[in-house]
Amino acid sequence: MALPNFGLETVHHVHADDVAELVMRAIGNWNGAVGEVFNAVSPQAVNLRGYAEAIYRWFGREPRLKFMPFEAWKATQDAAEAEAAWEHIVRSPSHSIDKGRRLLGYQPRYSSLEAVYEALGYFDGVNFAARARAAALFSVALMDDVCPPSTVYAAFNAYAGAKSIAQYDFNNHEGGGPFQDRRQVAWLAEQGL
Repeated sequence: MALPNFGLETVHHVHADDVAELVMRAIGNWNGAVGEVFNAVSPQAVNLRGYAEAIYRWFGREPRLKFMPFEAWKATQDAAEAEAAWEHIVRSPSHSIDKGRRLLGYQPRYSSLEAVYEALGYFDGVNFAARARAAALFSVALMDDVCPPSTVYAAFNAYAGAKSIAQYDFNNHEGGGPFQDRRQVAWLAEQGL
């Protein structure tokens, strides 16, 4: 993954629960909050490099990063996405929560990375499926109460690359189990892998 500059710009994510907590504390302590400005952020910002390394590891991978001057990096990105990235990192935010701690007893429950990890659990495959180009083998279990079949079929139908799907009518989240294992090996052989 290429990062702009040296990956030292910071981002300061916050969990929605922590924002709500600060707002509720300000409402509950009206006299101490009136006329004050509070930063609703996690206890510490993270730089882009630390963020990228943590996300690689969250996905079970060792980080493979390279760094490029911003203008060179920008040339490899969609123009709108590069502009959004620039707007996000140009100020390199890192805000203090000390006033909220002191006046309201505010203590965020989530670090920046914990907030991001939780958000990653909500990514919907459909939103990315249309950008896919690699061949893919999907599987769906019609009794799955963890990954409802409708969500699997939504991703499958939106998938832009070559695709096939194995359906298991009476299975739950275990999917096809050993049958799917054999199907995966056969599919890989069909792909020449």
